[in-house]
Amino acid sequence: IPEGAVAPGTDPRSNPQQSPPPAHPNQPGRVRAFVDAMKELWDHGLGGSTEGQAAASLNAGQSPADIAEVVLECVYSSGTDVNSMPLKHKCLVLRAGEQPWTIGRQQQPMFFARLVPDETTRSVISRNQMQLTWEEPTLKFKKLTPNVVLLNNQPAPAQDVPVGHGAQIGFVGRDNVTQFLAFSVLLRDAGTVSKAGPTPLPTKPDMPVVGQSQSMPQQQQQLPIQQHQRQLPVTNAALGRSAMP
Repeated sequence: IPEGAVAPGTDPRSNPQQSPPPAHPNQPGRVRAFVDAMKELWDHGLGGSTEGQAAASLNAGQSPADIAEVVLECVYSSGTDVNSMPLKHKCLVLRAGEQPWTIGRQQQPMFFARLVPDETTRSVISRNQMQLTWEEPTLKFKKLTPNVVLLNNQPAPAQDVPVGHGAQIGFVGRDNVTQFLAFSVLLRDAGTVSKAGPTPLPTKPDMPVVGQSQSMPQQQQQLPIQQHQRQLPVTNAALGRSAMP
């Protein structure tokens, strides 16, 4: 090799693989975005983007051809900060094949207790507040309570009405004006659920309240009978036809 010449394959100008790649100008931002995404999954679980998944396949007012889930996501509560709640605690998931779906204080007691901690305000919600029914290809809403229920910011009628993806449902107070709870209707088709997974449910299932007597401990149920027995007078008088004149 002549003096001053460069051996083939050793000139960095002709062999860019030997030079270190330049740093990506947006590398810190990409790392931060990744960290934020991991934090979102840690805080809210895999269902943290349920609303985005549903909205990606449907426009507002549309209905899917093959419904898999109807999700009522609480978007406002006067008694708690729903933005800080995991989706599994502020979403009511209604599975296909289990309709008609009745929603109310008796049907989902723990769900409404989380969203409306104040018992006085929560008592405004009827035991059976409303009902949703899937009649392909339409989701129908029916008000079951005599109280005012808002549908897209208007009082809902007594008869069945169709609702689409993104519809807003609101519960109002005793003045029939002040809204204390609001839900967004999210419709998820079978393709979305198969790809992204079903909406997560709370660890402890929310069971309907059948009746107060069935939910009371057995000892409390027997207490009135025991008290009544202690109040009965004790007597040695014989009973029967032979003992009576």
